[in-house]
Amino acid sequence: MKKYKVIIGQLHDRTINLLLLLFEELPDFEVVACVRKGEEFVEQTLLLHPDIAIVDISIPEFDGITIIKECHILLPKLKTIFLTRSTSFAVKAFEVSAVDYIIIPFKKSRLILALEKVKKAILLESTASTDNNISVLTVREGSFYYFIDKKDILYLEKVGHVVFIHTVEKIYKTQETLAYYNDSIGDNFMKSHRSYIINLQKLKYIERSGKTFLANFYNYDKPAFVSKYQLEKVINRINQP
Repeated sequence: MKKYKVIIGQLHDRTINLLLLLFEELPDFEVVACVRKGEEFVEQTLLLHPDIAIVDISIPEFDGITIIKECHILLPKLKTIFLTRSTSFAVKAFEVSAVDYIIIPFKKSRLILALEKVKKAILLESTASTDNNISVLTVREGSFYYFIDKKDILYLEKVGHVVFIHTVEKIYKTQETLAYYNDSIGDNFMKSHRSYIINLQKLKYIERSGKTFLANFYNYDKPAFVSKYQLEKVINRINQP
C-alpha cells in the first residue's frame, strides 16, 4: 500500500496534536515532519519530498503562500491544504493550486474529504504521466470533446479559474487546472510563467516588455508571458541538444 507523505506547517501545538491524532487513524498517510517556522518548513520539504503539505497561512518568517511558492520551484507536484484561522487568503490560495482551504476550528470529516481529493489528484497525475507520449490532447468544452494534436498547441493560458489552449486556428476553453497540464502535456512544453505553459517547438522569439518578457509564436499575434525567473530556464531548454 502506498503511503502518502505529509508535512505539517502549523504554529499552534493544539492544531499539530489534533492532526497527529487524526493521521494515526489514517493508514494511507505518514507524517514525516511537523514544523512551526517558514524557513524550516521549506528546508524540510525540499529534504523529505512529501506528497502533501498541510500549512497555515500565518507562520513565522514567511507566509504560507510564499513558502509553498518556494517549495514548488523544486517540487511542483507538492499538493497543499491550507489549514488556518484566517479567511482572508482563500482566493490567493488558488495562485499555488491549493487543493483545499480549511478554516480552524475544523471537523475531522472536512479534512478527510480534502485528503481524499489529494489522493485523487495524485492518482490522476500518475495516470496522466503515462500518457505523455500520446500525441493528442483531449479537451472537454461544454457538450463537445475536442481532440487536439499537441504539436498544434502554441501555449496554455490561465485566466482566473479557466485555462485557454491557444492554437493558430482556435482557442479552446477548459476547466482543468494549469498544474494538471503541466504534469501531463509532454516534454516539448514548459511552464514559463505562473499563468502560462508554452510549446518550445513553436516559439519564434522572446522580447522584453517592462519587467517581464513576451514569448512570440509563428503565425500568431498574441504572445504569452515569460517571467524573468523562468527566462534562463526556457533558453536553456531550447538550447539543449
